[in-house]
Amino acid sequence: MTDGNLPGGVVVVPIHARPSGSGVAQIEMRTVPGVGLVLPVYSSIGSLVACCSEIQPWMALDADGLNEVRRVTEFDVIVRDVDLRGEADEPDDPSTPQSWLEEARP
Repeated sequence: MTDGNLPGGVVVVPIHARPSGSGVAQIEMRTVPGVGLVLPVYSSIGSLVACCSEIQPWMALDADGLNEVRRVTEFDVIVRDVDLRGEADEPDDPSTPQSWLEEARP
């Protein structure tokens, strides 16, 4: 994976920066009027860097991971390789799950 290529069926998603060693990831999602809760995914690390930035924190998800995110967050749409550069973070929306990974732990 040093060249940014991912195994088949794996995507990368942007996450909010997290404290070192916290073990909790908060996936970046957007609420789009008329569409609902949108999950941006990227087909490669290179695509994420080109569409977000070189300093964008990320995590990789396979199909099971995406299913778990959908179960916990109930996102409406996945968008692939969308350019988010220059988009300011929206104010925190209390209806958006803040730590799906933490909630998913037994």
